Amino acid sequence: SLMIYTLICKQINFETDIKVFEHQKIKDTLSILYNEKIIAINPDNPIAIRSERKAEMISKEMTYEQAGIYNGDILYIEQENK
Repeated sequence: SLMIYTLICKQINFETDIKVFEHQKIKDTLSILYNEKIIAINPDNPIAIRSERKAEMISKEMTYEQAGIYNGDILYIEQENK
């Protein structure tokens, strides 16, 4: 089913609400946003993603369902400096 969450990137002072399907991979969502020039973070590079509701880091390779991300959650993303 379709759900909405908020994506925040403090590095570039960016915040938006996003509608996605639970079975979509987090990385796929970020790739679309990156390719559409909506975010400046390339998900092919190392990134940190944290769920506010779960208060823990999650893998971009998981689907929202696998990661336990539900309607109304807030995800913080940032580019890791490697």
